[in-house]
Amino acid sequence: MNRRVLSVGLTTLAMLGAGSAAALQPKPGTPPVQPLPRPVPSGPKTSDMSPPRTPTKPPAKPEAAGERFTTADQLLTGLETANRDLTSLRAQIQYTRDSGRLEGAVQTVRRGTIHYAAKLPGVGAAAPDAKGPARRGFSVRFNEMIVDQAKRDERREFVFDGEWLVEKYPGEKQFFKRRIVPPGEVADPLRIGEGPFPIPIGQKREDIQARFDTTLVDPMEGIPDNQPRTKKIIEEDSAYQLKLIPKAGTDEAREFKEIRLWYRSKDLLPRMAQTINRENGTAQVVLIELVRNEPVDPKLFDTTPPKKEDGWQIEVDEFRKRVDEKP
Repeated sequence: MNRRVLSVGLTTLAMLGAGSAAALQPKPGTPPVQPLPRPVPSGPKTSDMSPPRTPTKPPAKPEAAGERFTTADQLLTGLETANRDLTSLRAQIQYTRDSGRLEGAVQTVRRGTIHYAAKLPGVGAAAPDAKGPARRGFSVRFNEMIVDQAKRDERREFVFDGEWLVEKYPGEKQFFKRRIVPPGEVADPLRIGEGPFPIPIGQKREDIQARFDTTLVDPMEGIPDNQPRTKKIIEEDSAYQLKLIPKAGTDEAREFKEIRLWYRSKDLLPRMAQTINRENGTAQVVLIELVRNEPVDPKLFDTTPPKKEDGWQIEVDEFRKRVDEKP
């Protein structure tokens, strides 16, 4: 399958494609907005520089109920099964990106709502009578953008239905749809370093430890001092923070210096994610007001194009294999 399964590029949109980041850039006429970070390709490596995957040690036994995890290994083991019964998740999402330049740095903040569904039947819109394997999907709708403290209303939508990725600009009536998963295959849009959204649910401990050096660190470490609200959220959650350093030679190491993940202690739901790329640019996502297992409106995951006669500019691209991907 395509190594860059979801290159919409939000760490929510570095952690939440079409073969290259350029394929998802806004078309001419799109209003100027801060570009989103490109996610890391993952899965089997095609580079001879990638290190062999060595067996990892047996999982550590999690702490007894009511006690806190004290090692990254314990937390990762707990995360594998913590949300097996999760069918859906809704949250307010705040995505912050800083260019990282020493001079002329630009900070962009987007706010909106994210919906996640664990089982989207079939392909395309989540029709209850659709056939095919169950797929995980997400829908993100941003309605506000702040650039260097200047706020403006701006709608931007992303939908992934397990096979198709849609980027939509309602105000400009622009609609871009790309098949980023080959027909008949299933992709995990939440896999760390592959999917665009920081809601890594049901991740495999061995998979993470094969690609990253993992450490359980103080939950307040790494949160910028100018984010008192974020610090308060993490403190009230008694959250865990997992720090991931990409292992040398991996695709993740070519993209990131580090990835940090925060999990709510009471249920291990993802609360926050933060990345630093090789250019020292940062991307951060905070999930607020999490609601789990509520009924999901299938229309949220509908990737059907609007009608051209209504004035929409529409582009639909079929799956295109990366040139550097082996058959």
